[in-house]
Amino acid sequence: MAAAAAPEQNYAAEAGPAMNVDLHISCKGLRNADVSSKSDPMCVVYMRKSESEQWTEMGRTEWIKDNLNPSFVKTIRIRYTFEVPQYLRFVLYDIDDPRANLAKADLLGEVESTLASVVSTASGVFTEPLQYKPNPKIKAGSITVYAEEVKECNMEVTFALEGKNLDKMDLFGKSDPYIVVNQRVGSNLVPVYKTEIIMKTLNPVWRPFTLSAQKLCGGDLDRPIVFDCYDWDKHSSPDHIGLCETTLRQLQDNHGAMELPLVNPKKASKRGYKNSGTLNFKRADVIPVPTFLDYIRGGCEISMVCAIDFTASNGNPTSPTSLHHIDPSNPNQYEMAISAVGSIVASYDRDGMIPAYGYGGKMPDGSVSHCFALNGNPSNPEVPGIRGLIDAYHMAIQNIGLSGPTYFANVIHQTSDIIRMNCQNPQQQKYFILLIITDGCINDMSQTVQEIVEAANHLPLSIVIVGVGNSPEFKNMDALDSDDVALKDRNGVVAQRDIVQFVPFSKYVACPGKLAEETLSEIPQQLVSFMRMNGIAPLPPMAPPQGAMPPQGAMPPQGGMGVPDAMALQGTMPPQ
Repeated sequence: MAAAAAPEQNYAAEAGPAMNVDLHISCKGLRNADVSSKSDPMCVVYMRKSESEQWTEMGRTEWIKDNLNPSFVKTIRIRYTFEVPQYLRFVLYDIDDPRANLAKADLLGEVESTLASVVSTASGVFTEPLQYKPNPKIKAGSITVYAEEVKECNMEVTFALEGKNLDKMDLFGKSDPYIVVNQRVGSNLVPVYKTEIIMKTLNPVWRPFTLSAQKLCGGDLDRPIVFDCYDWDKHSSPDHIGLCETTLRQLQDNHGAMELPLVNPKKASKRGYKNSGTLNFKRADVIPVPTFLDYIRGGCEISMVCAIDFTASNGNPTSPTSLHHIDPSNPNQYEMAISAVGSIVASYDRDGMIPAYGYGGKMPDGSVSHCFALNGNPSNPEVPGIRGLIDAYHMAIQNIGLSGPTYFANVIHQTSDIIRMNCQNPQQQKYFILLIITDGCINDMSQTVQEIVEAANHLPLSIVIVGVGNSPEFKNMDALDSDDVALKDRNGVVAQRDIVQFVPFSKYVACPGKLAEETLSEIPQQLVSFMRMNGIAPLPPMAPPQGAMPPQGAMPPQGGMGVPDAMALQGTMPPQ
């Protein structure tokens, strides 16, 4: 995740209909901000609901090197609501380092509009000139935005492509080919994927890749899909080798095995020209994709584990300025985060029991624990529901001192042990959410990454981190929320899934309900990705329960989840 990026907001009114739209963005004639090369553009999209509000970042495209006419592959998804004003701001930057703050980037141009204007253009394509506000007289180029409704289309297509006898484009060597996959929208090509570059060959074999049918063609089996082949050049713009066009229906009818000529339009009129090589579809498998609801309807259970920060930086709980101050009439940020996130997850947890831990606390015997049971019972740290969790938190604040440092690895390790104990049979489908609430920086980053990578690759777990207070050290949480760059542990093992979501609570003090929306938005995709990665199909939908519903307010049964002894963990982690 880039340093200043903010996750997608949902501005839909509660009562009104809404839909998701993907914004496909391209530009022409951008201002050149580099001296010895061309600009390296990236587009950042912001939104607000009124002209008095601050702009909120909705997302960023990828950055493209040395290109004044970029067509970005990465789309920006926004929730469109008819009855709510949605002001948009598109800002183009020249990026030298995508990890750096945008304050260090050069502005190329910007334009403001509304989402209604973008989606309501007669042609379906919105084009506007960009403005360079430091000097409006300078031409900044134009931006084109195509807004596509995200429809229900639970299919994916896996391609295995190879080129044959491609044109030789380099004077002193062979071509360095790659493919750009586009969907055709009217006379426009909207890029949706770019393969890797295969160096020095006229017969490239690209790695298989998978695209959703929504991304590939909007779920329309008859929408043209264009495969564009280019020769990469290090010091200049790529050379066009040729293109071919097909549809998803044609690929299905031919069982994914086709050979199409790559035609270069500039050469097509020349006498004797046939093609610039061929593109062979070794595979184009269309596969139905199970959804989050398919797993839930089949009985998959989602359980929550909670871990609360007991480090001294929270302040003395007896002081009204402490983040742990307990006021019956005014819940603190820990209580609000527990209620907001827990109230959503509780709906999917059948027994309602929550293992609850603290970390960084000073125990009654004077030792410091980085994973202790909030209820004081390490052999059974489960508490009944959200009310039980808050009660256990109140009790712990009265009996456990605040200490430190801030270590996450122990509670992640403990949660992993809980999962292993409860998920020995894959057919008993379960998924877990670890809610970590903290007020500052992580002091065991290396070991924390180690635990996260291990869990991402092997366990049905997502981790939600909520930062309370106003610590300036939250920036190092972005390294864990790996939306753009996969986590890698100290042994070089790469996380196969992104399972961490970090959100600072300060953004939602006025509206805690939005916190749950923000922190839990990625959970459905993370659950499905784990199940698919491990070949676990949804079970058949469960039959409705027989008999009467339990009475309102009835407490769930005790001891529903096997939980290992957290106290046994103390001292077992590798030295920091």
